[in-house]
Amino acid sequence: MEENYTKAFREVYMILNKCSKEEINKIPNSFLEFIEKNMDIEYKPQIKFNENFEKSVLEETLLILALIYRDYLISKEERQILLQDEKRQLDELKESYNVENLFKKKEQESEEHDINIEKQLAVIKEEKWYKTILNKILNFFRH
Repeated sequence: MEENYTKAFREVYMILNKCSKEEINKIPNSFLEFIEKNMDIEYKPQIKFNENFEKSVLEETLLILALIYRDYLISKEERQILLQDEKRQLDELKESYNVENLFKKKEQESEEHDINIEKQLAVIKEEKWYKTILNKILNFFRH
């Protein structure tokens, strides 16, 4: 198992030891045993239980705590609301990274690029051949 997760399990274990029995009883024993079995016993976290809490724990710890909160500690109604929010966010991400939309966006950008290039091109006027010769002759006599 990845080292950060074993350390995160240790941090989660220490945090859960600070929780009330009521909250701990909501978490399945199998999950608690999994945490205890896979934690890094030698790791000594420096958890600050104040406004710097998020900075004092690993990101993986926060993810595990969020999972515990979502799946075990909140009511069914709150859980449904959270799951709907997660689904909505995933749908928005899928829409923004939809392959068809990416190609449409590329085509639009390409068309805009072509239009910008046309606007940026300078109009070069060609002189008539006889004016070119006349200008050369005039330049010859001016010197």
